[in-house]
Amino acid sequence: MFVGQALKCSENHRWFVIGKGWTEARHLLVEDNVLSSLGVIPVTGIKTTLLGENIDVYNVEVASGNSYLVGTQGCLVVDRWPVDK
Repeated sequence: MFVGQALKCSENHRWFVIGKGWTEARHLLVEDNVLSSLGVIPVTGIKTTLLGENIDVYNVEVASGNSYLVGTQGCLVVDRWPVDK
């Protein structure tokens, strides 16, 4: 969760964390700061939900590179790992 917004993702979805670089969602901490189009957004809470079943997840292909912005605050995430240079 970020200030004013909750975002859902898989546990291996990567976010760009200041001081850590690309970090899987399962390794995010409340004290982490995520890079966004608005600057730095603090992680204000984390909720993990075990679904008990497999679900379909999808990769997003973007025209220029593998990173893109999500949510109303434009948090930087990456679709493909390793990140193409």
